[in-house]
Amino acid sequence: MRNHFQKKDFMKINKPTFNELSDRYLKEQAFKKSIDTDQVNIEILRPHIGNLTFDKIYRGYDERENPTALEKFIIRRSKEGLSLRTINASIETINKIGNQALRKWRTSEGKPVLQTFFPSYVVSKAEASALGFRLPSQNVSMSWDHQIILFNQMNDRLREVCLFAVNTGLREKEIVRLRWEWEQFDKESGIRFFMIPAEHYKNGENRLVVLNSVAEQIVKRWRGLHSRYVFSYKGERFDKINSTSFKQARIRGAKVDCEIRNITVHSFRVTFSTRLRAAKVPEEDRKDLMGHSSGRSMTTFYSLPGLELLKEYVERVTKPGTRTITLKRRNVKC
Repeated sequence: MRNHFQKKDFMKINKPTFNELSDRYLKEQAFKKSIDTDQVNIEILRPHIGNLTFDKIYRGYDERENPTALEKFIIRRSKEGLSLRTINASIETINKIGNQALRKWRTSEGKPVLQTFFPSYVVSKAEASALGFRLPSQNVSMSWDHQIILFNQMNDRLREVCLFAVNTGLREKEIVRLRWEWEQFDKESGIRFFMIPAEHYKNGENRLVVLNSVAEQIVKRWRGLHSRYVFSYKGERFDKINSTSFKQARIRGAKVDCEIRNITVHSFRVTFSTRLRAAKVPEEDRKDLMGHSSGRSMTTFYSLPGLELLKEYVERVTKPGTRTITLKRRNVKC
């Protein structure tokens, strides 16, 4: 790869194109957990800025008040009904590549691949509203009534996956990528759990997922359907929860209770956390069950007493408790 870049004339004048640097970025950053997302953003950007050098890639308008190539891309994407998060992910991908070329990558003469680089500013919420991008939805927690209504609108397969989500607090990607090889069983206590390796988890730490009785029964029903992944469909890994089927179920549920339209896949994780808090689970233990960094050693809760305590805590969220929490709700017009 190094020799390839040394032979290029653009290295001598430090004006590589987006296509050239993005190719290098994808090869050298292949180990990153988010590289698939970066690749999607790069492929979306290529037709619009691929042949431009980085000094030509910036937001705004030129002296004739014409939008730059990147600004045209943003305006065009705003008309496609995308979210603010989606468009900013594309901009941040450009910035990551530019920063690598400025701070890390070197020419054969030892100089930065880019002599200068000015990151493009992301789209603000105010700007997003004016352009027509969808703003991030507020993460809401489901009530038990909302869960029953929404889940009754789902097919059996989707309902099982969503029920697993609300009983474990795992993120969407963690659920669809969950592997059988990570499953463990403690014979002494009878506790079943998953240990997601650090390299496959967001914060770079091993992630302990203790199963309550509901989640354990779901895992039992899916066993044997796929050799590698816990959740699958037609012989392939389950693609995503936030599918057309999920969105249609939400629409149908909103006809019964309009507040269901605010429920997202991430709401399942929020609901798990809310129910742990309502069940009076201590904050440090909630952090462990949510997979947040708590500063505690794995041996603290990997021991038998630790596992038994976490098992008792997650069992508390399998049915409504006597104590409820009232959350601030969004104003919804039905």
